[in-house]
Amino acid sequence: MKRKRLSSSPLAGLDSSPPVRVTIDHCSFPHIIDVIFASLSYPGLIRCAQVCKEWREKARPLLFKHVAIYEDTSRNSTVIRSRDVAWSNESIILATAPSTKTNALSLVAKSKIVDSHYKGFENGTFLRFVPGWPAAFHRLLNSDSTEDNSHLRRRSDSLSGGLGWTDVVHFVDYSDGNFIFATDSARSPTTLTLSVNCYSNPTSPSHAITSAYPFAFDELRFDSSNVTTYAILLNDCMDQEHSSVGEVSGAGMSFAAAQGEISIVECQNPRLGAVCELLSAIVDCASIESIAVVGLDAFVDAESLVAHVRGVCKSVRPFSGDPGAEDGVLCLDRFLRFYSHDQYCGLIGEERYRLLTVR
Repeated sequence: MKRKRLSSSPLAGLDSSPPVRVTIDHCSFPHIIDVIFASLSYPGLIRCAQVCKEWREKARPLLFKHVAIYEDTSRNSTVIRSRDVAWSNESIILATAPSTKTNALSLVAKSKIVDSHYKGFENGTFLRFVPGWPAAFHRLLNSDSTEDNSHLRRRSDSLSGGLGWTDVVHFVDYSDGNFIFATDSARSPTTLTLSVNCYSNPTSPSHAITSAYPFAFDELRFDSSNVTTYAILLNDCMDQEHSSVGEVSGAGMSFAAAQGEISIVECQNPRLGAVCELLSAIVDCASIESIAVVGLDAFVDAESLVAHVRGVCKSVRPFSGDPGAEDGVLCLDRFLRFYSHDQYCGLIGEERYRLLTVR
């Protein structure tokens, strides 16, 4: 048998030698998939989950149960992140795409995964280390309803191995009449939660509510057009230090729009505050079947709570009569219900409650 003499040059013969290719039949050797999955980074696992239904089902137990999207305007990019909320100091970059005027979710399929482990990249050249979640972002929760819609399924297949985005949490900051929203929203969710960190009392009298983006409240109405189940969670953060309006808390990234490009909505009932106006902005969406308002009791004293709820109900639904009580929950029929945080946590379960509140 003749042996080809190797050249002393490491590059010699590269042009003439065909590349070595290896093909593995994963159907004949299913255990190989377990070995491959065990050695993959999280983004690599996501890519494998997009190959076929069989791989997606195998990878599903290994995938996080949520992803989140936010816009870093100072870097002019949209970033998709995910983390296990049980590991508060760990986070993972899933994908990044250039920011345009189109919806960020439509860009994810064309985006490129930039890194697998984000922790400790203080000196990174492309993204800064962020110790906590930005003030305004979306978390996309798993939703079985996407299986009934091929268009939504195609869109969701580009997000973390097929996680649905009809179930969305929109994290918001509120301070002194101003709401900080994420600029890009998940379109057409059927379940939408606004989780609002309140750094001032949202029930205090207010003549107007504002946002640092033009048409912010109009876009909120548009995003709510297909919502059937709505929730507004009011998180009491009045004892916490809050960065100046328009700055992302803890992240050092500006979400402020150009001066003058703001949204201003005059309050229909100034004495009831920003919460009432936020409800007024969404309550007329025909698809909404129920709205849960959570945590109002943290901002109104017990003696005034019933009167305040009655005023809110008359303002947003003037011809629906007076609110009543059911199992200790103030409510306007089945449409509008007012829970404490403990009551709501007991209703939806601790795991989901954490996803709706933990940043």
